[in-house]
Amino acid sequence: MGYLNDQKLAQRFSVQRSVDRGWGPARIRSELLHRGVAELLVEEVAKLPEEIRQMALEKGLRRAEQRARAGWWKGREGRFRMVSSLLRRGFETDEARGAVDQLVIEREASECEP
Repeated sequence: MGYLNDQKLAQRFSVQRSVDRGWGPARIRSELLHRGVAELLVEEVAKLPEEIRQMALEKGLRRAEQRARAGWWKGREGRFRMVSSLLRRGFETDEARGAVDQLVIEREASECEP
């Protein structure tokens, strides 16, 4: 009857969850499939534009860091937990490691500043 447009609904869902909650493509894909969206549509929608993907990654990092212990970047375990958090949010391993490594560099630099 045309009351719902699955494509628009799935796109809106993917953008909202990625930007507001910091979800990556794999998490979005999983949620949409769980909600019964067609697999072909899910694959199309889960490919987030680079700008949205970057915003999602930053949001995911902020949320993970809020739960982390102070000085988490100083130890191997803290870094591992940050990467694990991003993997659970649906980001790829290389992407998660790169983002955490960059955040570690920023935290170490800010710690050294007077």
